[in-house]
Amino acid sequence: MVTFGAAHLYVSQSDKGELVMGGDIDGYNSFAQRGNLPVIEHVAACLLALLPQFSRLRNLRSWGGDANVIRPLAPEDTDDGAWIDYLYLRDNAKGGHDELWQHIFGCRRWLHVRRDVVSHEIIGCSELTEGKP
Repeated sequence: MVTFGAAHLYVSQSDKGELVMGGDIDGYNSFAQRGNLPVIEHVAACLLALLPQFSRLRNLRSWGGDANVIRPLAPEDTDDGAWIDYLYLRDNAKGGHDELWQHIFGCRRWLHVRRDVVSHEIIGCSELTEGKP
């Protein structure tokens, strides 16, 4: 594991040999799952300054969010309580969890992945068009 406190970033290797990277937080409270582009660019620039050989890396897949969260069908008719439930409240239970992932570097397809959040074991995987695994 490599950490760089001045830029608030880390690089770690998973048990399968993949690199896991993360970094700084947004300068304001946000529950968005996509991040803030200037922050992402800053963390990436600091990572390349620290480890220039990482400029040749390619992203294999990207996390797309919780697959169990359903956006309100009629946003204009949805009350504040329903929006709070949709945006902020999660069960965070141990065991199997449904997630969305996109295969970035290959076919660019969206995948529905069922993963054990304790052991990180992949329980099942299917294309998004096929339904849950």
